[in-house]
Amino acid sequence: MIIGALKEKYPNEKRVSLVPADVERLSKKGVDIVVEKGAGELAGFSDDDYTSVGAKVVDREEVFSSAHLITSVRNLMADKDNFLSEKDSYRN
Repeated sequence: MIIGALKEKYPNEKRVSLVPADVERLSKKGVDIVVEKGAGELAGFSDDDYTSVGAKVVDREEVFSSAHLITSVRNLMADKDNFLSEKDSYRN
């Protein structure tokens, strides 16, 4: 299974859906993690923090195309201005 974590796009959102400690625990259970570049920056986590515990840091499109489960703090409808540009990225 591959879990993906998105960088939040909602204005002033500083949280991230997966922190490196979560990635480390999930990786030890055999789960692959992909994290969008810069996803943890506003929460104080660098891309290197994620890769050091087993995550693969990728662009947003690869998160959507490779993950079986995608995590985010706010869903796409929270940012209605950008929803229509990304809604087709989600798989059925």
